[in-house]
Amino acid sequence: MVVLLDERREDGSRLRMTARLDDDGTLHIEGRDLGPVTKFVSPDGEYEYSYRIEATDLPATVAVLGGEPGTDVLDLLRQRWCGLAAYDIGAALRDGGVRFRFWRWP
Repeated sequence: MVVLLDERREDGSRLRMTARLDDDGTLHIEGRDLGPVTKFVSPDGEYEYSYRIEATDLPATVAVLGGEPGTDVLDLLRQRWCGLAAYDIGAALRDGGVRFRFWRWP
């Protein structure tokens, strides 16, 4: 697992995003935001989301995220998409035409 974002804000908000591969090679990018930062999308102060990218779509994902063929996607995420860059992952996937499933709560 790679921690892409772990931000604590002065207002008490916490934003956390991780990436992991499951046993069949599916990439999961998962986020959980807590606190006042979620007030525009969640009345209870919690917002969760995930991107699920099948193993067959990882080569396209690596290319869109700036890697070379054969690059380990978790290494790529660790090197180029941590911290502030993590906020742009969703847009990069959408703009690059990567197939993914998006889930959010609420």
